[in-house]
Amino acid sequence: MEYWYATLKRYWLHFIAIGLLAICLRRYVALAQWEEKLPEMAVAVFGCVCVLASDEVVDWTGSYGLTRNQWRSYPTWFVRNTGICLLLYAVWGL
Repeated sequence: MEYWYATLKRYWLHFIAIGLLAICLRRYVALAQWEEKLPEMAVAVFGCVCVLASDEVVDWTGSYGLTRNQWRSYPTWFVRNTGICLLLYAVWGL
């Protein structure tokens, strides 16, 4: 029982993101407007990637400062919250 609670406590945001992506996919298929709703679906997929792989997204979206020694990137919590916001936008848009 403790294992499941620890897993849920650690990955609760992942489960919400997968659920929101499933809602978006269901609406996308039900509407059958493939070309018109493609941008919203792309936003939903990228939002889910931001939540599930936030460390990798931080590495992908970082930038150098004035020199090569100044690497700047957003914190992972910011990327996760942005991903959830993107998913909510996609659910609302579909």
